[in-house]
Amino acid sequence: MHTLSIGLLPLLTLGSRFEKGQLLQYQSAGMTGFATVPDVAKAEELGSDALPAGLYPFGENKGGVQRLLRYQTDIGTLLVPTIELIRFLFVHNKTLANALMQPGSLMTLHRQQDFQQGAPLLLHFSSEMPVRLLNHAFVQEFAWLAYDQSARKSWESVYGFTIGKPYVSFMPPHIPDSSWTFRGVQLGEIWLVLELTHVSGRQLPCQSLSFSHPAMVHRPSVPKGSASIGYKGSTVERRDRQYKVFEGKNCSRTNQHQPVLPISPKGSGFSNLVQIKKIWSSIKPSVAGKGRKKTGDAPSQSVPMVEPASLGQQGANANVLPIDLQLLESVAWSQLGTLESMAKTVQLMATMLPDMRVSMSFCKLPLGGMFSMTERRQRVCLIALFNSKSVRPVVLLDVERSGNHALSTLAISFNKDDDSIEAVIQSVLKGVVSNYGRWSNLVEKDFFDMCNFTRLPRIIPHRDKAFENHHVWKWAVRLCRKLNFPAFVRGRFS
Repeated sequence: MHTLSIGLLPLLTLGSRFEKGQLLQYQSAGMTGFATVPDVAKAEELGSDALPAGLYPFGENKGGVQRLLRYQTDIGTLLVPTIELIRFLFVHNKTLANALMQPGSLMTLHRQQDFQQGAPLLLHFSSEMPVRLLNHAFVQEFAWLAYDQSARKSWESVYGFTIGKPYVSFMPPHIPDSSWTFRGVQLGEIWLVLELTHVSGRQLPCQSLSFSHPAMVHRPSVPKGSASIGYKGSTVERRDRQYKVFEGKNCSRTNQHQPVLPISPKGSGFSNLVQIKKIWSSIKPSVAGKGRKKTGDAPSQSVPMVEPASLGQQGANANVLPIDLQLLESVAWSQLGTLESMAKTVQLMATMLPDMRVSMSFCKLPLGGMFSMTERRQRVCLIALFNSKSVRPVVLLDVERSGNHALSTLAISFNKDDDSIEAVIQSVLKGVVSNYGRWSNLVEKDFFDMCNFTRLPRIIPHRDKAFENHHVWKWAVRLCRKLNFPAFVRGRFS
């Protein structure tokens, strides 16, 4: 058994796949589901050994001693691991993960103050909080965690309910009429949540929100046309970096400007919108940042530099670079738009193909072109992966068509089981953006020896109209036949 730092908890979800230390973004197990939970606080806790047989494979183990929370929802029974709900609500980065099992730790991350619910809130973050974490999404999460009464009690209950026990437990916060988007597996009317991606129903406790940090200082503006670092005329090109995280209980050195890495996104779903404002200090820093090069040129490097790093706690004598994880925005079910019909179709296909492993996820198209955006938000893509012992991997890509944009569904059939799936998907999505919303022939030529590309125009017609269950069945059968899945080629379903 590997011992991992608790700082890795934001990355660790059931069904996630790692290959050579890299988290595979598009190959996590499970399907995307949607449910409405009447009240998050009203859950029945049971042991993970109570999972129905066949819902999730544990190998030779029998489910262990961890805890599950059971909810009755509009789609049936929802079982969510307690540690997953804690991870989603509280553990947004390494800093909060390390603070989770330390009583009074929130007091070291900001200056605690008397606060009346509904009043304006000013958060004074301390130097213990890495300044690069302070985007609007995280500041809202911290305000809810530290000053919503139910959330604060829930956070503090993690330590009290868990310390000295072989499992993790806590008192869930009060969140009424909460809409959940999640990745999970299904057996009849029972869902096991593997990863929560969006939870609505929470309210910020304040009327407006401001925040400050010792490192948020006004600096003189740089004249237009001059170099941002070094003397006039000098250029500095920064080399791309990757970070190898040490396992175990390694400590990291202190550094409030530590790098932050993006992780799987979360959706907060706060029902009240508040104005958020940064409070800048005008005090000039007394010491310049260490290690910054003032002059000279740095040659461009095509191979990224790999640096040892740690997600562990800070140590006085440690010399390993600290890194942290940054909160990103997720895709909620309500944001799927024209993809909802395809999502329902893939969900049905997963039940029609019991011998095939089917996973489905959503991502936002990479920025860099007009097609990336629609209605002032990033365009969404559905990614479905089909795999079995008798069929080579097949990836289905379907992009949101808001704005009456015509784009066929793309099926990618791989010639063998290898580690190229992630690279192909990333290249195809970059290609459709750079090619103004059309699948790129150049990208297909780059991977012609690895996979075959098939366009499926109008596989689901009239996406902008309402549909019923019998429509979804018809689309699922049609799509299975187009993808040459054996059961449908032999005519099992008609």
